[in-house]
Order: sequence, then C-alpha cells, then structure tokens
Amino acid sequence: MKNTYLKKIALLFVSGLFINLQSCKKDEPSFSDGVTPAVTAITPIAANEVSPAAIAPLYVSTTVYGTDKIPQPNRICSAPNGTMYMTSQNQGKVYKVSKNGTVTTVAAGLLGPYGIKAAKNGDIYVAVAGENRIIKINPSGLVSNVKVSISLNTPQDMAIADDGTLFIADTYNRRIVKVSPSNECSILAGKTGLFGIKDGLGTNAHFSYLSSIRLAADGFLWVIDGDGVKRNGHTIRRITQKGQVNTYFFQKDQRYDILDIAVKKLDKNLNPSPIENLFLVYQNNRITQLGTNGIETELSGFTDAGFTSGLLGREARFSMPTGITFNGNDIYIVDSHNHALRCISKNPQ
Repeated sequence: MKNTYLKKIALLFVSGLFINLQSCKKDEPSFSDGVTPAVTAITPIAANEVSPAAIAPLYVSTTVYGTDKIPQPNRICSAPNGTMYMTSQNQGKVYKVSKNGTVTTVAAGLLGPYGIKAAKNGDIYVAVAGENRIIKINPSGLVSNVKVSISLNTPQDMAIADDGTLFIADTYNRRIVKVSPSNECSILAGKTGLFGIKDGLGTNAHFSYLSSIRLAADGFLWVIDGDGVKRNGHTIRRITQKGQVNTYFFQKDQRYDILDIAVKKLDKNLNPSPIENLFLVYQNNRITQLGTNGIETELSGFTDAGFTSGLLGREARFSMPTGITFNGNDIYIVDSHNHALRCISKNPQ
C-alpha cells in the first residue's frame, strides 16, 4: 500500500506531472462569460541582459539553506506572528522557520504534504495529497485531522478565511470544496468527472488541474489551473464567494508551469497599492507580478538557474522556485533545488 502511495506522490512532483485525460470528459478552453484572459509568452532573458525590473530597488537574500536544514522544500505560508512554515513533499515533513532562520520539524511521516496555509488564530493547515486528507497543526504542535465529510482525491492546496472557512483544491476531483467552521461541506465550483477549463457558476464550471489556491482580502479566490487540454499550471482562475469562475490569465508557453501564487495589495516595487496584485513563481526560475489589468511584469526574468543574492533582476538567481508567500511586505520564496528560503525586500537583509 505504501508503495502505491509513493508512486502517486512521484506523479505530483513538478517535473513529472501527468493527467489521465482518457477517464475524464474534456472540453477545450472557453471564455464564454465575456472575460478575455490576459495572455503572455515567456521570452527567456539571456544571462547578460538586465530585466526591466532591475531599476526597482529590490534585494534578494538567503534566510536559510542546506539539505541538513530544509531538504527539498515545496510550499510555504506565513503565520500572523511572522513565523513561516514549509512543506517537503518528498521528505514527508513540515518545517517551522523563524525569520532569523531557525528551523524545527513540526510534522513528519506524511505521504505527500504539499499546500500549506496559516489561519488567523495561528493554526497551520496542510494538504496531505497522498493521504487524501487535510491536517491541522496548532501553535503548540498538536497534529489533528480536519473533518471533511466528502471524499477528497489528491488535494493539493487550500485557502482559509478569517472565520475559519476552508476552500480546498480537490485536485483529481476537479472541484473546490468548501468546509464551514462547523465542518459542513459543500461544492463551491467544479464537478467530479468533468475535465476542462470552462467558466461558469458552481458545477457548471470545469477545472483541469488545481494546484494552488489563495484567498484575497477582497474575497476573491485565485487558483492556478491547467490549460484544459494537457498541461498543468497554465491558467489562473478567479472565483467569487458564490462560485462564479472566470479565467483571468492564460499563459501559452507550453514548456513551463506556474508553480505558486501570492496575493497582496503591493505594487511591483513592494509599495502599497489600492488593489490586489498577484505574484507568480515559474518553473523556469522567473518571478513576476500580475496586475488586475492583466499586465504581467518581470521581477526576475532570468531563466538560468543559480544561487546568488543581490539586486532582483540584475544579480540574484533562483533554481526552481516552487513556493511564495508574503511576510509583512517582504516576499519569501521557496528555492527548491537550492534547498533554500530566499527573501525579497526593499532593503538588503
């Protein structure tokens, strides 16, 4: 049984993601709700070129690194007190990381822990994909199962409202599951067995591969989805609290996936913004900001892997950034292949 789970987890890793399209009803990407998605194509930036964002005074430093501390990290979240938590899918662990880089293991022996989020009260929720469950870790370190009355299939992530409501990316069931604070479950959007990228309300909407979900301060849910045909991490869908799904962004470069997303009222220079903006990390080491006007701006457009600090867009390099979160007004990046946690800030750390 354990070997079966391990094989399942291996399929989830970003370099080997696979979707079995033969068993699902498919539909081509459609945008019938009238929203025209923004489209961008990746244009690799040569090592000797300067990203357009180089003029922004943003600096990259390393908070913690090393296979002896955070081997193979995947996703990250920030608790209200500033403590950060990270998952390691392959190691089966959840790490607690202070802002000064002190690391402790708060959960181990899990099969495929992936998405991780912090609640307003300090509880940490983890999507354990290989076990089809969501766990909760309270501030004292006690681990418990979240009661979900409907069956989950390889959940990749979840978002948490201030009142404790959970929104689960039920990945292989192609739907968003809503769990109330009293553990009442309902389907917010999507429908099991229907594969695609169709916009619509509730079960009329189709998803292909939900991999990351965030709840913005304005109440919208933002989800990374596939392209509706065969690729993962190629669209961003926006979902209202009533379950209306719109495809907001469609990046057509078939070579690389969007791996994670963060939402914050900050502009590309990390200055306060009156609107929510999206911050994306890509499989090919890019970090971008996506405005609600659909314009994507390179923050770090270098595609060559590396492990250097310095000015973002000019000196700093990453190697497979798989997770992103905000801690205060600083961005923290899970630099997976470097086994590192990196910080992007307006001032050198």
